[in-house]
Amino acid sequence: MEAKGISVVLGTSCSLLHVPYTLEGENKLSAEVKRHFSFAVEKLSELLDLKKVLSGKAESSVLEENKALFASVRPNSEDKSVKRALRSHHRCGLYKTSRIFRERKDSKRRV
Repeated sequence: MEAKGISVVLGTSCSLLHVPYTLEGENKLSAEVKRHFSFAVEKLSELLDLKKVLSGKAESSVLEENKALFASVRPNSEDKSVKRALRSHHRCGLYKTSRIFRERKDSKRRV
């Protein structure tokens, strides 16, 4: 990209202060599950991989491994109890959000 005069700044979507440090100490998770997680150290490694891909300096396996990871079925993603819990959590979150907006709207009317 530099050769084309294009400047790019890479960064994480949130501060790394707000995510766990690394997956290395996560001994209760299987390797299959852990490969779908990315904590601070892993996010920095991913940013470095992305920089290499964009600059044309990455090995072809880096991008292929990432594509394969996202194409794979995540562990427990087909588990009915997990889906039920996620739907319940999602509905709860939507309810709370809509309630907050209603309360804000009502408080403005009272003023």
